[in-house]
Amino acid sequence: MDNTSRFEELGCISVPRDRDFANFLTDLEPEIKSICPDFESAKLPEGTHTILDTALQHRLDDFDLLPEKVIHKNPLFGKRIITQAHDLPVKLIPLLKHTHILNQVSSIFGTDDVVLVNGSIHANYPGSSENDKQYHSDTANFTSPKKALRCVVKNKFVLNVQVFLDDVDFDIAPTKILLGTHRPENHLSINSEVSRRLGLPDNQYNLVQSNWIYEELIEDFKLNPIYVTGERGGISLMNSSLLHGATKNISNNRVRRIAILNFARRSDPFRRVYPFKKSKTFYDSLKEPGPVFDIYRTSAKAYVHIFGRLKKLLNKIKESFSRALNRIIKPYYSIQRLLRIVEKAQNKILKVEREYLNIGAGPVWKHERFTTIDQCFDTNADLGRINFDLVKDLPLPFQDDTFKGIYSSHCFEHLTDIEIKNILKEAYRVLKKGGTIRVVVPDMGAMFDAYDKRDGTFADWFRAKQAMPGHNWFKDSWLRLNTRSFAGHVVDQFTDEELYKIYEQNNREDFIKSILNAAESNPSYLNVPNAHKSFWTPDKFVKKFQELDFKKCLSVKKGVTRDKVFSNGVVFDNTLPGKSVIVEATK
Repeated sequence: MDNTSRFEELGCISVPRDRDFANFLTDLEPEIKSICPDFESAKLPEGTHTILDTALQHRLDDFDLLPEKVIHKNPLFGKRIITQAHDLPVKLIPLLKHTHILNQVSSIFGTDDVVLVNGSIHANYPGSSENDKQYHSDTANFTSPKKALRCVVKNKFVLNVQVFLDDVDFDIAPTKILLGTHRPENHLSINSEVSRRLGLPDNQYNLVQSNWIYEELIEDFKLNPIYVTGERGGISLMNSSLLHGATKNISNNRVRRIAILNFARRSDPFRRVYPFKKSKTFYDSLKEPGPVFDIYRTSAKAYVHIFGRLKKLLNKIKESFSRALNRIIKPYYSIQRLLRIVEKAQNKILKVEREYLNIGAGPVWKHERFTTIDQCFDTNADLGRINFDLVKDLPLPFQDDTFKGIYSSHCFEHLTDIEIKNILKEAYRVLKKGGTIRVVVPDMGAMFDAYDKRDGTFADWFRAKQAMPGHNWFKDSWLRLNTRSFAGHVVDQFTDEELYKIYEQNNREDFIKSILNAAESNPSYLNVPNAHKSFWTPDKFVKKFQELDFKKCLSVKKGVTRDKVFSNGVVFDNTLPGKSVIVEATK
């Protein structure tokens, strides 16, 4: 079977090291190392590039908030550095159109009429762990989701070319691939199943990286990965619809350097648009650009960017119209906002006092009837804010029987069971007799139920926040993500292999105990405020209330309350309303 036939069958082939091409790469080594330095240099490269930090030990919190003892001394540790084609040193440009590479591309496509859709050079450093338990395909990266499905059916694809700039073995983050998943019958079946498990329409392409295609979502297909390794100067050719994923660099000091070049037939509907000025500078710098660089030539035209901005504007208008229409069809929150406006006006006229307490309110939340305590803001009497550390500053700075009601939303999961017990004792003390306490925390039992059922819809709120600073969840395996929801301060002391083994060998309760028991020997600097440190279900929190002599303890739904002050759906129970435990009790 020749290379073309093998590629059609498997979706990926390797081309052995070519001596002349390897010698060509040797001549480029100084320029390659200028953008991908050796690990021992302990220096980030100069120039324009993207840096991703994927180190497991750096996922504890936003990097700026990490304890100093957690941060590796070598700034390259855990990093993946990506330099795009238009930012490469001039001496590296010939690599993008080398005859040896173009010959391989032409042999797969059956034509010389090809274009470079995207080019970049990547370096994976020791400690980089990427998305080791996830897969994705790349076809939709170069066209729309709906067009991508049609491309799969018609066997239209982008050819992903990996050029090994170093020897790549199992220790330094080889790409893992699932052979045969590019074939239309396989790919569409997987897309349909993943769409169902994620609650997404299957008439669009959903096997994209941003959807977090966990191994568990495709386990019924019994697919086994192979790993793309090879000598320096070797080449791997992969169909963009083939499911693949990144792996860990477990070496002590070695770097995986590769060039990733994505080519397409000129006649196929795959395009990218790059920054105008950079594209113009890049294209003008090419001595003999040729048609292979037409994507960059097009990106250097001003009208392309004008049309692109108009398209974005139209999409924003469309989204705004859709939101407005949704408010009409589902007016709940609009009505609640109007009621809140009326309530605020009424409270201002009545000059109400702050007879309620919000524990762990956060920096944004405020209400004219509430005193709020948290460590994330300064004390401000006009706003009813008191700077207070719930762990270090107890007892609460209030007299007995001070408040008519107490509220806390998505705060207690950041505390240990013992810390919560101490706070609730204090809450009982400062609550007036007959007063109501209302607590909202993530429903972690439901989260694990969804995991056991392989229901990916429960993680949609995680995915919605993946681009926010400090939210490193997209790097986690599914089980690590769930475990982080109750043990963020200790979960990264375990490898994925260890986590999965403990989960498989224990029932859920024993798994939780095993993980949290490990936290008891945690260094104190790992107990950062943002990490979750306790596991909650409706029954567990009701029981906690009962142990502390609260009465009428029960789990309730959003908007259902004994105290009408807690009833407004815009102000209260507004974080993950369908995926949270809401419990009330009285004194």
